[in-house]
Amino acid sequence: MKHQPATVFKRIRHLLLICTIAAPASVFAQESLTLESCLKLARENYPLIRQHDLIEKSKEYSLSNATAAYLPQINIAGQATHQSDVTQVEVPIPNVEIPSVSKDQYKVYAEIYQPVSELTTMKWNKKNEEATSAVDAQKLEVDLYQINERVQQLYFGMLLINAQLQQIELLQNDLSSTLTRMQSLVANEVAIQADADAVKVAILQADQRKVDLEANRRAYADMLSRFTGQQVPADAKLQLPAGLTPSGQDIHRPETELFERQKQRLDIQSKLVTARTLPRIGLFFQGGIGQPSPLNMLSPDLATYYIGGVRLQWPVSAFYTAGRQKKIIAINQQMIDTQRDVFLFNTQLQASKQNEEMTRLQGLLSRDKEIVVLRGNIKSAAKAKLENGTITVNDYLTEVNAENRAQQDQMLHEVQLRMAQYQYQNTLGN
Repeated sequence: MKHQPATVFKRIRHLLLICTIAAPASVFAQESLTLESCLKLARENYPLIRQHDLIEKSKEYSLSNATAAYLPQINIAGQATHQSDVTQVEVPIPNVEIPSVSKDQYKVYAEIYQPVSELTTMKWNKKNEEATSAVDAQKLEVDLYQINERVQQLYFGMLLINAQLQQIELLQNDLSSTLTRMQSLVANEVAIQADADAVKVAILQADQRKVDLEANRRAYADMLSRFTGQQVPADAKLQLPAGLTPSGQDIHRPETELFERQKQRLDIQSKLVTARTLPRIGLFFQGGIGQPSPLNMLSPDLATYYIGGVRLQWPVSAFYTAGRQKKIIAINQQMIDTQRDVFLFNTQLQASKQNEEMTRLQGLLSRDKEIVVLRGNIKSAAKAKLENGTITVNDYLTEVNAENRAQQDQMLHEVQLRMAQYQYQNTLGN
């Protein structure tokens, strides 16, 4: 039927092929369903929602690891060496024998190092982990936001089918009344059996259309059940959402927040690069055992030792790559700006197209009411002519179908307008 929104139905059928969500566990009560409740349940039931907790746990572990950088660092090491030369006292001292030190030396020790100046690096490490978690969480929001469009397509698809089924029911009632009248005329030999048969054919064709629509509705109800995690009956009562008035063209999509968080993370990473080039100061204590004595160079015996103090380190090699790393970060920021501009451009184009669609549907609806009234008048006149024998049954059925199409167009345009309004809202994120 050319008035059917085939594009919408085609997209919704496609969802059936990609819908891999677990089967629903419970059944909706018989009260009317709303779009808002379906959207809420779909978000809660979508498997991806479980990543929220995983991201939060990962953030906690990452922050703990970043904080651990300020804890005392303990190292245990050992070494065995052979030296080409050792310290010797070649000046003879009377009555004093100075032992020679072996060129083979052994040492095992433990060292404790307490960072003092790592607070700056630790600060930016923690901020970087927090920014990474914020980016991951916002990516999840972007993915979850896509559910809205899919659920809206299913919900409004069922509303479109319900509207057509309601109109078919009215048509069937009208045709049944006409058939009763024609059978009476045939019995009185005022009309022929072919006239009654023509009405029966129209009733059967309406039944066929009803069977087709009900099959589609069951498919949509099944997909909506999978999204919401609740059993949605095919004959569930769906409330037509209230009309929306466009509130401007500002874009507030999760994607825009994602771009902003990605840039913030890059800013933090740039500061972290700078922090890693700063001098580092720390306290250390080293104790162990070695042979010859690690501290007394003239003692060849096995001896314990310790040493402690302040250590200054300046990772000069960090400067080798710091400049290029910052340039890479700046390039990545520019790439994010470009991605954001492309997204806003495409979103504005889509919103403009949807706005024109709303204007078109509003124009059609403004004329539908008058067309329905006129078609009703024409059908009533045709019915009187049929009873007077001035037109054929086929002529009358033509007017019945014309009125039915006008009524169906009015209901479809109303549902399509609401769908366009919610799609427009979803596109802008308002």
